[in-house]
Amino acid sequence: MSKQPTEAQTGQHSLSNIRYTDGMTNRNSIMRYNRLMEMLLTHAPLDYILNELVLFIEKEKPGIIGSILLLSDDQNHLTSGAAPNLPDFYNQTIDGMAIGSKAGSCGTAAYHGKRVIVTDIENNEYWADFKGVAHQANLRACWSEPIVSSTKKILGTFAMYYQEIKAPDENDIQLILEAARLAGTAIEQTNAEKHQQLTTNIFNNLPYAIATTDSNFQILSINNAFERITGYSLNDIEGLEAFMLMSPGKSSDDYREELGSLDDTSSRKEEIRTQRKSGEDYLIEQTITVLRSPSGKVDRYIWLFDDISARKRAEGVIQHQANYDLLTDLPNRNLLLDRLNWAIKLCNKNQSKFGLLVLDLDHFKEINDSLGHELGDELLKHVAQRLKQYIKTSDSISRLGGDEFAIVIPNINEVHDLETLAKGLIEEISKPYSLINKENLSYITTSIGISVYPNDGDSIEQLFRSADQAMYSAKEQGRNCFSLYTQGLQEKSDSQAKLHQDLKVAIQNNQLELYYQPIINLKTNQLDKAECLIRWNHPEKGMISPATFIPIAEKTGIIKELGYWIREQACSQVKSCINDGLKIRFSVNISTLEFWSGELVSSFLESMEKHCVVADYLTVEITESLFMKNQSEMVLALSNLRTLGVRISIDDFGTGYSSLSYLGSFPLDELKIDKSFIDGIEGEERKQSLVEAMITLSNKLGMKVVAEGVETQGQFDLLKNKGCDYIQGYYFSKPLPAAQFTEFAIQQWIKANPEYSSPI
Repeated sequence: MSKQPTEAQTGQHSLSNIRYTDGMTNRNSIMRYNRLMEMLLTHAPLDYILNELVLFIEKEKPGIIGSILLLSDDQNHLTSGAAPNLPDFYNQTIDGMAIGSKAGSCGTAAYHGKRVIVTDIENNEYWADFKGVAHQANLRACWSEPIVSSTKKILGTFAMYYQEIKAPDENDIQLILEAARLAGTAIEQTNAEKHQQLTTNIFNNLPYAIATTDSNFQILSINNAFERITGYSLNDIEGLEAFMLMSPGKSSDDYREELGSLDDTSSRKEEIRTQRKSGEDYLIEQTITVLRSPSGKVDRYIWLFDDISARKRAEGVIQHQANYDLLTDLPNRNLLLDRLNWAIKLCNKNQSKFGLLVLDLDHFKEINDSLGHELGDELLKHVAQRLKQYIKTSDSISRLGGDEFAIVIPNINEVHDLETLAKGLIEEISKPYSLINKENLSYITTSIGISVYPNDGDSIEQLFRSADQAMYSAKEQGRNCFSLYTQGLQEKSDSQAKLHQDLKVAIQNNQLELYYQPIINLKTNQLDKAECLIRWNHPEKGMISPATFIPIAEKTGIIKELGYWIREQACSQVKSCINDGLKIRFSVNISTLEFWSGELVSSFLESMEKHCVVADYLTVEITESLFMKNQSEMVLALSNLRTLGVRISIDDFGTGYSSLSYLGSFPLDELKIDKSFIDGIEGEERKQSLVEAMITLSNKLGMKVVAEGVETQGQFDLLKNKGCDYIQGYYFSKPLPAAQFTEFAIQQWIKANPEYSSPI
């Protein structure tokens, strides 16, 4: 793990893009976000706003502890702003801390004006002076983002603390950016209000322009604020009728009628657009009060007003940010929900239909990782622009968040029209993109799901659920296509949900079983290894393929429970083989979710200690997709496993995002050639050349090679001649349940070791 804080590319995304969870609106998050916006609009005290912002972020991202520090007037220290869930002793320690190049995450971020990400406080030099108090507070990681003003001035920092060693992902970066931006808005607003108060004190301690007129509305006097706001001096306007300046378009008769019923305890308030002496238009909030004589006759009118142009602009900006995506300027999910509600009411009234298209860009994460977040954001803006140009009416397009968009098509007559539209969108989006600072053209495709109101759902939640299911169906069909919602998709979704529940029961009720496929050493023709493969014998449906239930387990997170169960069974089988005098190494597959959970090493240790097994009997098989993650984190995790003695094998090499740099950069012991390279290899010279190259390269790098899917004598002979180390496949044996595998293994060892004494 790097000891230096890293900088991520900045991308701006709105916190108002509150996603659906299982198709339902996160109403609590929306309500809390709206409350935050209301506090900004109503100019609530700064400490209230910042405290609410931290609580909102903590609610949106469970596991974090938020903190806002403000830069002092001398620009050299950070003072407490809001940290409701940090210990008091910690807040007191860092309150007033000096900023600098090695002043923790926040002090360093404020000093350099750049994001500082510290994934491991204990081993980071920036925290040298604060490790003790951080340890006492159980803080293990801290990511800090500078809070900057609209003029790029540093105002403070927004920090996310974790009680575990942790690196941010794309969503974390977006969240901390947006939190810092909202904090900056609140601080600037408060600073602006303080400035206005100072100006008011200078101008006679009155914040409003005041003019007094006689009963005929002729100006008698004004204050300094009036002259400042309007540009008129008393000499310019004395004797003129006030409404000519403050309310153009109205006459004295209009005002007499409107003000006739006012007494000394009431007033008239209105917003008026008028002009300064310079001719500039501006907006005032005007209050007119009448002063009457004891007889009830009008004596004076008091015209009090303020220039609210800046406030209205700020409210407009906040309102826009609450309803529009900051990156693409498309309507966001909040505004989309409002428009969908309106569309439903209109359709119910007119007995009409509308279509909802959900678009998800294909493999955007991989593209974003390879290009960087800055170019990834630029690509998203290009996609949004193409959508606007193609659809024409941009109000019907929304960015839901990340790489997902939605389009509402009103008043549809035929579903075929939506299909035609989807085909055109797919073609338009798949055209090449020219990005800044990138010589080659970039490409992206999209998968589209389509639902129709009211056919596919009579509520927003159901309509989105239907469109999402159709979109996932398009992904399963190979991407870069569209799919219409059908009842069959709902049935499939229900079936998967039922399978998920059954899988939980299967773990508890011992319905799962490990099978073992032998791996043969080509140099000795001896059984050296075996791969552990999970099987599920459903009480009603019989044997269910791992290809069916493993994706569900990964999607729902239950894969971690499965992984632990597999390691337990594998260690038990290792112990059984040892007792039988067999020395066989067992390979277990690790999912991406398991690998990045942070619990893999401790889980291995727990299982090995429980079954009294040494790591030399275990191999971990990982896929190439893991290498797309943070490489320094990856190297550390693999190294920790190898330190235990566990060997590392890369599975299905050549079928994913293969890169020779992986083989040279990561601590790998073994490479498994995918079955697709072995099928038909006897008659295909190109496949033979590829396999030979893989074997030669792996051997040069000190790695062993296992060929999967070997089924014929010809494949066996060819691989042996090419120098392959191990083979696995039906040529020797299909995967076997534990008892049959043990019998097979003993027979193999008897052949290879005549002196071996079988316990059977």
